Amino acid sequence: MKIPCMKGGDCQARFFHADINKIGDQELTDQFHRKYREFTVQISKDAWWCNTPDCDTIVKTEGALDDLATCSTCMMQLCVKCGEKPHPDV
Repeated sequence: MKIPCMKGGDCQARFFHADINKIGDQELTDQFHRKYREFTVQISKDAWWCNTPDCDTIVKTEGALDDLATCSTCMMQLCVKCGEKPHPDV
């Protein structure tokens, strides 16, 4: 993902994820990556946050079988339509 220059105007400089890692301390870098992941899930039609407590994995729902997707970290399944635990009408 390219990040436009914060100065605006006609500045054509672009930042990449690797640049953030170089210019920020660990706290800033972690915060950026966390916000980027939150934004990614918010705008995506094919991703949900895993609903297991303490699991912050993004679960991709594209290509899921039987309307269920599985978290690659904790193996919890969730409904691809609503992002919740599997329910009878899935």
